[in-house]
Amino acid sequence: MNTYIVNKLRENKNNDIISFHMPGHKNGKIYARLGYSDIMQDMYKFDTTEIIGTDNLHSPEGIIKKSQDEIAAIFGAKSTMFLVNGTTCGIQASILTACHGKNKKKIIVNRDCHQSVVNACLISGIEPVYIPCKINRSTNALEGVDVDMAKELIEKNRDASAVILTYPTYYGQTYNLEDIVKFAHNKGMMVIVDEAHGSHLDLSERLPETALRQGADISVQSWHKTLPAFTQASVLHVGKNSKADELRLRDYLRILESSSPSYVLMSSLEIAGDICDRYGKKLMEDLLEYIDEFKNKFEYVCSCRRKLDRGNSEIDSRELGNSEYAEKKTIGKNIKFYEMDDATKIFISAVELGISGGELEEMLRGDYNIQVELSNYYGVLLICTIGNDVKDFETMAEALEEIESKYVEKKSMSKIKDINFPNKISERKLLPSEAFDISSLNQVTEQIKSVKIIDSVGKISAESVVPYPPGICLIAPGEVIDQEMVDYINLCRENGLNITGIQDKTIENIRIIEIEDRV
Repeated sequence: MNTYIVNKLRENKNNDIISFHMPGHKNGKIYARLGYSDIMQDMYKFDTTEIIGTDNLHSPEGIIKKSQDEIAAIFGAKSTMFLVNGTTCGIQASILTACHGKNKKKIIVNRDCHQSVVNACLISGIEPVYIPCKINRSTNALEGVDVDMAKELIEKNRDASAVILTYPTYYGQTYNLEDIVKFAHNKGMMVIVDEAHGSHLDLSERLPETALRQGADISVQSWHKTLPAFTQASVLHVGKNSKADELRLRDYLRILESSSPSYVLMSSLEIAGDICDRYGKKLMEDLLEYIDEFKNKFEYVCSCRRKLDRGNSEIDSRELGNSEYAEKKTIGKNIKFYEMDDATKIFISAVELGISGGELEEMLRGDYNIQVELSNYYGVLLICTIGNDVKDFETMAEALEEIESKYVEKKSMSKIKDINFPNKISERKLLPSEAFDISSLNQVTEQIKSVKIIDSVGKISAESVVPYPPGICLIAPGEVIDQEMVDYINLCRENGLNITGIQDKTIENIRIIEIEDRV
């Protein structure tokens, strides 16, 4: 057998790719730097199971319990549960716990939620009530939810059991979570936070407040994204004043997680916790200094950060596109650097050189051996963690300077168009679970048909339509397709943007559900 995966991963390892993407350990550099190399060399020997002395994740009483308890103390939680199936299982267990019972079948959720939230609704019959999200028109970056809109929907849906919010966004934007939490608690609702991209926030006062410190009942964090843990290693924190039923939560985790939890992943969580406890604040201080030095090499920095005054929860986030440009030093006027509320997330745009985000990502990887986290039409996103070192930022700055010098004479605005996401939530005819039950029958029933997208206006979608960027569900199963959405799908296809959720990879057809209209 040809070892295709092993060969490619070995090639990547040998190439020493500079990582501005997850996982947060950055190709293991942080382990070598801090003296964990011996442990990492023997990590394959840690691949064991529940034998005498190794405890049991699903009923921890020994070493796993002790480790979880220490992590909880470090991160300010009442209790912490290790997750080896990623943040997905923690989010779904939290939703099912909050909505357990016959009359608890509604949650309020931000529209730009992770697919795990929608999937929890698909399998459980829970009705999601969506909060519209804010999208920056200059960068297609997700900016989070409008606090007043969230509170309005909580007030209108008093029968909802919980609110689940993404904080911070993938792009590092935040909002006044504490205000929403207090409002929801006053209405008797639990607040669950998908804090997948915020595991590191507790390491510096210069970063936004964590979900737990803003009163969230449950926070689920992907430690592999922004802390030095292995991919798929996550944690679930229960807040100190949480009303969550922990026994039921653990029951759901037993159902959703593997019955053979990985000791390698649990070990990596413990090592990441040890690094945070012993070195985390100093490492984060160093990282933020590297980022400041990096920013100072740009002639134009567009700040979209809100002032971080942890004692004042009334300060709102500024709109990204209206920010003032601050004059900097080296790199010219054609590459713009956008700094987010979370300073460890950086968005870089070269559209004024006529370079799309996808093209910039390919240049950085192909010509400079630098891999970014993602690209959208307008630029690239960097995930910077305590695993990065100063050389990473120096190399990136040199690469951007060289790219600008090569392309400034070829500058062409005509290549980059405005592609504005139609940020609306369409009419729902079926619950996601109802649409899923029907569509899972596929072509066996006349209710499911595949039609040309241009002919789908007014029809009920049987599938999700999720364009990247910005990674928000444009159409969810059970929702009515309108002309604006069809126009946007066609625009995405014409400009090479990725769309997930549709079975037809050509993005020409979509599956629809035909039902009698409900009164």
